[in-house]
Amino acid sequence: MAKGVRDLTGTDYGISVTGVAGPTGGRSGLPIGTFYLGLAGPGELEVAERIQTDAGERDGNKRQAAQAVLDLLGRHVG
Repeated sequence: MAKGVRDLTGTDYGISVTGVAGPTGGRSGLPIGTFYLGLAGPGELEVAERIQTDAGERDGNKRQAAQAVLDLLGRHVG
């Protein structure tokens, strides 16, 4: 997804987030608050991370996931 965003927008970096924000949809092995973050950068840079938020409610889980993907981007932008 992140590579698609980067390519579609013509930017140097693309980010993506997908997961289970809640309040429903969780299951064994994929509980509520599980998110996958993606980053695609210049050249062959592609990073994927799995995180588990702990907000306990949908909006908080979404905020934590958004902050986590921005932190991921910040770690890779010089």
